[in-house]
Amino acid sequence: MTAPMLRQCSAARSPAAGDVRYYRFLRYVNKQRMVTFWYQLAEIMQLDVKNVLEVGIGPRIVAPVLRELGKEAKTADVNPALEPDYLVQVQRLSSVVPDESADLILCARVVHYVPPDELDQTFAELHRVTRRYVIVTLPVDELRLSLGFYVTAHPWHWASIRMPLVLKKALLRLLPRRPEPTFGRTWKLDCRAGLTCADLEARMSKLFIVEKSYAIPEIMTHHLFLLSKRAP
Repeated sequence: MTAPMLRQCSAARSPAAGDVRYYRFLRYVNKQRMVTFWYQLAEIMQLDVKNVLEVGIGPRIVAPVLRELGKEAKTADVNPALEPDYLVQVQRLSSVVPDESADLILCARVVHYVPPDELDQTFAELHRVTRRYVIVTLPVDELRLSLGFYVTAHPWHWASIRMPLVLKKALLRLLPRRPEPTFGRTWKLDCRAGLTCADLEARMSKLFIVEKSYAIPEIMTHHLFLLSKRAP
């Protein structure tokens, strides 16, 4: 299968260079990110779906777990080194994935690689390929002071206060700099006007019903949207 030409843009480029080292477990999969995988799986397992298309494989954790849990799971990605079932950009998804071929599409930390002027096209592609649901997760540009408590055999409980972004910038100058990914920058929710949570929900609502929209309590820099498909 030949992938469509991967168009580069100054706003964001996906990790399509064929180097899977970016997703090494101890580099990419920290404790906080593992929590986000749990929420993705929990949302899927609460729905009456049989087959799932994971768009954006990353460290290749979610699809294998779904299969162990009895779901049919296929994958799509732009990186051939990850050996996806479909080699394609999310904004060109229907060019290789059949229409209405998945009960649910999981698109976790992928859409923020898409240039903002291609978001409507991307949501249209997701609407075309899914039969029922889409789950989208996105990073959020923020700093929070959090407090959590835990009682044995009970869930964690969390409270947090959002801090000014100017303080985040100051802290980042003090912290050791992490190497920049070779595939370039991405955008985040709330990083600028037009990319707020409300803005994204308005775009999604053209084609989907926003069933859930929430920040993951343990790591509120990740936001999850559960969407159900509107009839054409």
